[in-house]
Amino acid sequence: MSLRRAALAAVPLCLALVAGCSSSSTPSASGADAAGATTSTASLPTVKEIYAQARTSALAATSMRIVGSITQGGSKVSIDISGAVDGSNQQMVAEMPEMGKVTMLVVAGKSYLQLSPELVKTLGQEAVLKPYLGKWIALPEAQAKSMGSTTTKSILDEMFADKDMTALDQVTTQVAKETVDGTPAYVLSDATGKSQAKVYVTADGKARLLKIVSTGSNAGTMTVSDWDAVAAYPTPSGNDLAAIPGM
Repeated sequence: MSLRRAALAAVPLCLALVAGCSSSSTPSASGADAAGATTSTASLPTVKEIYAQARTSALAATSMRIVGSITQGGSKVSIDISGAVDGSNQQMVAEMPEMGKVTMLVVAGKSYLQLSPELVKTLGQEAVLKPYLGKWIALPEAQAKSMGSTTTKSILDEMFADKDMTALDQVTTQVAKETVDGTPAYVLSDATGKSQAKVYVTADGKARLLKIVSTGSNAGTMTVSDWDAVAAYPTPSGNDLAAIPGM
């Protein structure tokens, strides 16, 4: 499902970093809810009803945090992206074993990058790039565009267009009730197997996404939090900011 694409958004970012940096230096546990166990099933809404509400709620948000991970080929790929849903102010942390943890920041239309020791080693440019570790590197506009424009909105748009998610829009059975990290939640799933997604949303009338679990061949998890509550990231400055010559 789209959980796979969300987590693998880290891949083009890291590959673009390899190309860009080389040439310039010549994206919780849940348990049964006791109260839910006594709730009459007749009072529970259907998966179809809550899915529609969850989609509307998600696409109306102004900011949020999405954390996703997936294991493919024995390697874990993860992404942690938070900020304004349109990407105008956001931070994305992409992590892969061979690339380490690489962070990209967007503030006021400008992009900044933090390299990882693992990526610097992979590039074979430790002598040149080591002084820039821990610094925000200002990126030229062309290079920033080459890295793509993954945002929380683009992840949500793909997610709700995915066949595993759209299948839930046809499920007329009732939701289950559980808790996610202490939050009462509805669980959306499809017993027919048409959808390999299990979706957890708040059971407070807002149906805000909490967690999505993919149970198919590309198993993984994506959590959503900090709805309309992500503080704006400041522009890097002073000793935190650096520029690589020729980049």
